Amino acid sequence: MDKACYDAIGRRIRYVRHGKKLTQEQVAERAGISANYLSRIENGTAKFSLEVLIQLINALDISADYLLLDVIKKKEGKGIDVQNYDRLPEAQIEFINQFIGLARQYHILK
Repeated sequence: MDKACYDAIGRRIRYVRHGKKLTQEQVAERAGISANYLSRIENGTAKFSLEVLIQLINALDISADYLLLDVIKKKEGKGIDVQNYDRLPEAQIEFINQFIGLARQYHILK
């Protein structure tokens, strides 16, 4: 992901957190990360792993697509066509598979 993606996701996390009237400390504790790290994520100055992203999704009780859909559309110009999944570059397929595996681990997907 490039910096613009991290910026966009961080802004969306802050927007949701404010909307739910939660402090950075509350969300960070729920996600198992430090408040300082969450602050850097929200400001777009910290990169984060897929696992941390899922922990934040769970901590905020939101869907992954809410955070990621705009980023994917901005970067690619459109969503991923599932019918052409096997034609995606190997790196994208690996990312999708890791995301699905972690989503299942954290009970986001069954």
